[in-house]
Amino acid sequence: MPNDRSRPDELLKRVVENERRANVTAGDALPEDITPHPSVSRPVELSSYLVAVLAATLATVTGWWLFGRDQLPDVVMTYLLGIMLVASRCGFGASSLAALLSVGMFNFFFVPPFLTFTVSDFKHAVTFAVMLLVAIVISALTQRIRNQAEAARHREERTRVLYDLSRDLAGAQGLSSVVTVAAGHLEKVFRSRLAVFAPNGGGALGCVYAHPGLGELAERDTSVAQWVWSNRREAGSGTATLPGSRGLYLPLTASGGLVGVLGLFPQDPSDFGLVERRRQVDAFAAQLALAMERAVLAEETDRARHAVETEQLRSSLLSSVSHDLRTPLAIITGAASTIVEGRSIDESTREDLMRTIIDEAERLNRLIRNLLDMTRIESGAIQVKTDWLPVEEVLGAALNRLDARLADREIRVELPPGLPLVPIDPILVEVVLINLLENAAKYSDGCIEIRSTVLPGEVLIEVADDGPGIAPGDEARIFEKFHRSVHAGAPHGVGLGLAICRAIATAHGGRIWAQNRSTAGASFKIALPIRGEPPKLELSEPAARSVEVRA
Repeated sequence: MPNDRSRPDELLKRVVENERRANVTAGDALPEDITPHPSVSRPVELSSYLVAVLAATLATVTGWWLFGRDQLPDVVMTYLLGIMLVASRCGFGASSLAALLSVGMFNFFFVPPFLTFTVSDFKHAVTFAVMLLVAIVISALTQRIRNQAEAARHREERTRVLYDLSRDLAGAQGLSSVVTVAAGHLEKVFRSRLAVFAPNGGGALGCVYAHPGLGELAERDTSVAQWVWSNRREAGSGTATLPGSRGLYLPLTASGGLVGVLGLFPQDPSDFGLVERRRQVDAFAAQLALAMERAVLAEETDRARHAVETEQLRSSLLSSVSHDLRTPLAIITGAASTIVEGRSIDESTREDLMRTIIDEAERLNRLIRNLLDMTRIESGAIQVKTDWLPVEEVLGAALNRLDARLADREIRVELPPGLPLVPIDPILVEVVLINLLENAAKYSDGCIEIRSTVLPGEVLIEVADDGPGIAPGDEARIFEKFHRSVHAGAPHGVGLGLAICRAIATAHGGRIWAQNRSTAGASFKIALPIRGEPPKLELSEPAARSVEVRA
């Protein structure tokens, strides 16, 4: 099977050969390099030459009126002033005409014999020659200054447009954004339509951007772009390869190699014949190539980073879950085997074993639940469906879910009167409260305190315990996945509960944090925002609630 590029290359070779034969038949050889722009004669600016005539006439009148025929050096200076003014405003041609007219008028009106072009004294001939030479030198120098100023202006303009392009490309993220930004600049500066070709996932060259005015690119355009990609050489209008093409195709070469092909389709095909214009095109193409390389490398870096993070997550999950899954399963298996095989165990021992099986099964259930919840959160499968609910309703549901686990614990709930309704997802917030309460029960044997406070624009819920507290520097890290407490004797866990709490709080637009209490233990606080207007409900008169739910 021929490769993907064989057909475009063969087509391009046939087209090149046909054009070469046509040019040879016409007696024209293909250009070897950039086709020079045809010389265009600038239209004669009659106004400039009229200004030159007027300047010479005014100099004559001024010299006659101010100095007369007795002060010829002053008259000469008047003529030179007029020539200099013409040169500074109208260019070399008009100033040369002003110089010739000035010499002629000076001879005609001020040098004897008067009103003739005859020169009777040789010293006047030298004056004419010096006057003409000085006038031409002034005109040439003035024109040179004008040309330098014009060149500086063009350089400044090129620098400005290149700076604008570089600035916008620096802020673009992703290959499509980079190409779109560059296309806007190039189409504006060069008055051209644009097409950019880049390799796709399979390695073949494909069009990643084309101006809507180009319509569907013809096979000829794609073939020329493929030839440029394969040969790493420019082709198309203004080059030695296919100069009759409707566009100019340039290889986009960066530090790491070829990243794409740029196709420019100008309104005036002769535009790119100008050497200065081509230099500007090459500068823009170099900027685009570097930006495309940066975007491609950034995408590859992101893919590599995601792969590393995925591998790290997989390793962390396996190392964390393997032990935490095996431990309750081994305990359950051992207790169940003892019950089945033990014929001489007493009733109290059997009851203890059954209780152990239930506790370890609940532990295993919590572990699997946290894993599933984190998987759903990471995949984006969890959608927050808010409803206006009182905090005590969600808190009561969480306490009821943990009734068996917290049966022997003292729970103190303090809720101020008149707590507003909060727009929350009751299921997700209940998961947060369950995780915080289980965490408090895991690290503390004393009283667990639950408080709620109304802050400007949000409601704060606090779960506090009297356990060992949080290790210094771990206040933020404890909300990371698979992070475990460094306290001696801390219970084992996968380290997902608090990470799930933070993800749910963030999904609600809220925040969660932890800190050590001034006495003993740790305090976990979650702030839920109040957005919008709650529905109006007829409630009974609220009363302050500070209750000890269970002792």
